[in-house]
Amino acid sequence: MLARFVLLTVFSVVGVFQREWNLVKEEPPLKVYTRLKEGSPYLETKVVGKAKADIGAILAVMQDPDNFTAFMPNCIESSKIVMKGDTCQTHRVLIDAPWPVLDREGFYEFNYNYIPDSNQVFVNFKALTEVYKKTSKDHVRVTDAKGHLKLVQLPDNEVSVEYVIYANPGGWIPYWLSNMSVVDLPLGTINGAFHRSKLPEYQGKAFSFLE
Repeated sequence: MLARFVLLTVFSVVGVFQREWNLVKEEPPLKVYTRLKEGSPYLETKVVGKAKADIGAILAVMQDPDNFTAFMPNCIESSKIVMKGDTCQTHRVLIDAPWPVLDREGFYEFNYNYIPDSNQVFVNFKALTEVYKKTSKDHVRVTDAKGHLKLVQLPDNEVSVEYVIYANPGGWIPYWLSNMSVVDLPLGTINGAFHRSKLPEYQGKAFSFLE
């Protein structure tokens, strides 16, 4: 309890200086920024950059949650729950945490939208809290998480990306692990999605909202 109080106090002091996005890591072509989430002791993350890619292939990767374990860092289980057309997706992921920290389980809803004026695909996502219960007492359920993924197809077969995510891990978690997860997990997820989108099985996919 004392440790949590100290952690919250430190974040409150640091928060005065972290309301703006701060560059914390560069792994070309991507950059990672963090800032203290207003009203929370936890950081939110923004990953931005651009690379050679096809926007449809990246979307196909994101709509294949059964295989998130193939590219998402520390993801040890993933599965599709519901897919409504190609614009609303619900899936489950389980993120491994080093002992003695419990693994984090989350059920997430993704909503896909296309903005033709800017040739932009905007994906809103959030953790679901009311429908699904945690599957094991050995998991901590993530109930406070949200963000967006913005993809824009550019000339010369490039795609720009902006990935913003905030997640309260819940339960007890040491600061060093929380800090690592808000940088390396989002960065690895976007890097992995770009690389995986090159695979043949993700090419030539059609989406109703892009028509």
